[in-house]
Amino acid sequence: MGLAQGWASQMAAQGRLSHTPNLAAGVSSNWSKLGENVGLGPNSNVIWGGFLNSSAHYRNLTDPAFTHVGIGVVWVGGTQFVVHRFMGVNGGGGGGGGGGPAPAPAAPRPPRAVAPPTTRAPTPPRVEEPPPPPPPPPPSAEPARVAAVLDALRAAGA
Repeated sequence: MGLAQGWASQMAAQGRLSHTPNLAAGVSSNWSKLGENVGLGPNSNVIWGGFLNSSAHYRNLTDPAFTHVGIGVVWVGGTQFVVHRFMGVNGGGGGGGGGGPAPAPAAPRPPRAVAPPTTRAPTPPRVEEPPPPPPPPPPSAEPARVAAVLDALRAAGA
């Protein structure tokens, strides 16, 4: 959480989005995979919509290899800066920073549903695309686990 909050503060101070140049800096756990989402907008719902409508950000949010997440949020005027820092720990859910049991094997990936059209927000979110992940992409997470992660992220950004 501290690394995510620190980066959100730095982006807010600079007034622009950017990814952490070295995701491993400051990580003390025995990690196997790291990832990051960054975004800004007028509120959590708008930013969240931007993350869900971006395939790269959605992939980070639902990747079962990520066993830990830290969230940073900073407000400057009417703009919210958000950082999600994701980490997969070697050996599953242990290794510093909480977490729970290792995820269950992933269910087969259902076909992706097309979201219904939405109206544009008065101020569209700006979401910087993260670097592409190395191929091949990991399998989709179990639906109950995805729902739990998404609920936690929504609660933290509220």
